[in-house]
Amino acid sequence: MEEKLEKIAFKRDGIEAMRYEDQYISRFGSHFSIKFDPEMRTGGVMPVGLGPNNAFAPLYLGFDIEEESVTSRWSLPVNYSWPFNKEEKAIRDFDIVRTMNRAKLISREDHSGLEVSFEFVSPFYPRDREISTAPFFYIRALLKNTSQEPLKGSVYIGLEDLKEKIRDDRGNIILSVPFAAAFRGPEMKPGRLLNYDLAVALTSGEAQAYRFDNISAYWDTHAVRYDLKPGEEFEKEFIFACYLTDESIVKYHGEDCDFYYKDHFFNVEEVIDFARENRQEILRKTDLFDSLFLNSSLPEEIRNFIAWNFHIYLGATWLLKHPLGRTFYTCYEGGTGYFSTIDVEYNLAPFYALFWPQLIADQLDIWAETYEKGNSERPFAFGSEHRIMEHDVGGGFEIDEQIYILGPMPVEENSNFILLNYLYYSYTGSLEYFEKHRQLCLDLADYIIDSDVNGNGLPDVGTNNTLDCFEDLYKDIEDQVFLGIKAGTALLVLARMLKDCDLQEESDRYSLRAREIFTTIDEKGWKEDHYILTLSDRKPEGWDGKSPLTTNGMAYLFFTGQELPLERSRLREDLTESAHDYTMWPSMGVWRDLVGCYFDLEPGGTYDFRPDFRGDMYPRSFNSLGMIQAYPGISISIPDGEIKISRRKDGRFPLTAFANWNSEKIPWIELKDGLAEITGQTERLTKMKVVIE
Repeated sequence: MEEKLEKIAFKRDGIEAMRYEDQYISRFGSHFSIKFDPEMRTGGVMPVGLGPNNAFAPLYLGFDIEEESVTSRWSLPVNYSWPFNKEEKAIRDFDIVRTMNRAKLISREDHSGLEVSFEFVSPFYPRDREISTAPFFYIRALLKNTSQEPLKGSVYIGLEDLKEKIRDDRGNIILSVPFAAAFRGPEMKPGRLLNYDLAVALTSGEAQAYRFDNISAYWDTHAVRYDLKPGEEFEKEFIFACYLTDESIVKYHGEDCDFYYKDHFFNVEEVIDFARENRQEILRKTDLFDSLFLNSSLPEEIRNFIAWNFHIYLGATWLLKHPLGRTFYTCYEGGTGYFSTIDVEYNLAPFYALFWPQLIADQLDIWAETYEKGNSERPFAFGSEHRIMEHDVGGGFEIDEQIYILGPMPVEENSNFILLNYLYYSYTGSLEYFEKHRQLCLDLADYIIDSDVNGNGLPDVGTNNTLDCFEDLYKDIEDQVFLGIKAGTALLVLARMLKDCDLQEESDRYSLRAREIFTTIDEKGWKEDHYILTLSDRKPEGWDGKSPLTTNGMAYLFFTGQELPLERSRLREDLTESAHDYTMWPSMGVWRDLVGCYFDLEPGGTYDFRPDFRGDMYPRSFNSLGMIQAYPGISISIPDGEIKISRRKDGRFPLTAFANWNSEKIPWIELKDGLAEITGQTERLTKMKVVIE
């Protein structure tokens, strides 16, 4: 019977209708996040303890206006989305303005001439573990009297008045509460009830203790008076902090690990003290990080898109402390609860390379250790005997082995591991981690080579991949062009690293196999104006179609300024043909746009749409961070000692890869009329030469 082949089709998605569906501000490495929902589907403002699937935290945030014989009270719908009672109204209509470290909620309600906004500040500074992970937010109440009459009243912040609540002698309101941590994913890992201490406090000054009740609850709050003449403004800053009181949040191959911040703070009071006592330094560094984007020449819509994705990403991050003293980083695949999903980390790596390369190195170690251990549930699929890198390294609260039930994605994940080694090397100049994992890279590369059965170089087995945006057939069909390009690129960069380790013979072997792949794609994969989907002899319907995915696996070559293995003019034309194609994974379109910048193509995306997975902290679209380097066409290779500029785009951009974060010195490059000028030289930057192509 003749085999019936499905159609390979590109699934487009109507992203325009779902702009900014999820809004968060989050802390790095400590799983403390706040979700904003202007459309009031799940309540307006939702503080969460561990990811997006938790219950509301019992926080109160509001103000009142005293007018003659009546006092009207308004609150952000933090715990409940409906007006609490006749005397109190919820701010149900608000706009959000954000930067990398801030989200300002601006009320659009009528407040008798009082302009009201609440600004949430999440401090972050690259490589500063203490500032970035301390589990607290600054919250600023900002009021302005635009009426012709004096206005007065109070601003309130507080917690639900329950038996587990105390007021300490330092003016902190503290409440102990449990949160149910649930996940969309881990098929074999249960959720967990986690116990937190929440606290609210003032950064400075005094407030009255004010207790009141409404239909929802009893509240114990700080009340700060304001009295504004026409035109006057009022600002008050609070601290909202949390602290996980449970021990051992994650098991790492059987060893108990805690959040890194618990090594520096022993209770929530110490978190509050840190936020107060170091406020000036914290906000200075926070403003400096913000300025790298605000003062860049990136288009505003791209800056906004990066900032939006940044906090979806931060909400998925973990910074952990091993009992033997090792600090290490890992990241969830959003609400799935899978640790260090390697295809997602391939997307996040531009951020790591430009701001915090150690975050790549930590995960290289985790993947290598988990690979060596093997998989008890599916010993036939993973580990050193099978030369297949796992999709993830565990889930829920255990890092031990892949649990993704759909199984391995051998060629893609093997390639990702090699490519991440290469990106780390390119942006640090250090071969330390490649030397450490060299044999593993060779084993994974040999699997890629052996996956070619028909002799054309492209993988034929182990081709299952992450492309849910195509019909199922494309996810595992042989001779995929997308997967062939990623596999060939992985072999090319492996050859480069081997050469730099003075292993020329081994380098030549992998380089030759990479050239075979690209020769096949060049000769058989081009059709008129695009690269086709697959070279499979089966030729299912749609096999010769176009997609925005062609250069996905080649992106790191552009970031590092390396020679391209395919004809440049063809790649540019292929990208142009798919300039407005997006899928259920918007990040795939972002990759296309990132690479397109190196061909002097303007990004085709709208950059005001939802993330890759709705209702979830799925961080894959944070590959958009790469725009801060790709938009001006900047490539960096520290081993080559070169900064290449391949786009004639005037503007000013930070060279964060060469920053001295300790001294808060970040160099900038200004591009104008085909010339480049660097300001703020650092020692690392003096060893580089600028090449304008």
